[in-house]
Amino acid sequence: MEEYPVDVVPDQIVRWLRVHEQINPGTFTIRSSRKFIDAAIDSFEKDGISADTDVGSVMAVGIVEIRPAQEPRDWVLRIRAEDALGDHVPEDHSVTPDPEEIDLETFEEWFVRPRRAAIGATVLAESDETRARLDEIFDAMMSNRHPD
Repeated sequence: MEEYPVDVVPDQIVRWLRVHEQINPGTFTIRSSRKFIDAAIDSFEKDGISADTDVGSVMAVGIVEIRPAQEPRDWVLRIRAEDALGDHVPEDHSVTPDPEEIDLETFEEWFVRPRRAAIGATVLAESDETRARLDEIFDAMMSNRHPD
């Protein structure tokens, strides 16, 4: 499979998917996850922090993977979001090596609605024919249509 950038804004993809799953459930297999990681501070000087200061930074990383539920399963649409949370993990959460499975609504609440996360989308497709079918789906997303 070859990876390509997606020209549809990830916010629109998530909103469209939530509605589409209500109208046509089971069209896609959707897996969403979130994990909290220790993030490196790029430049102490740039951030106004002394290099000998003991400081940490936490980042929330969210991933949504969308695949066709039926054959051919020849593409994967992936949305990745990263949100710098500061120096601590939100209450009731912890930094763990394994991602936590979340639903699409939780992904939207954490990463899309606040509009503070760096978010992007890519697609893995097996062929030009696959990309043509995906273009039809992306067109439906941008025009907010929900075909069967």
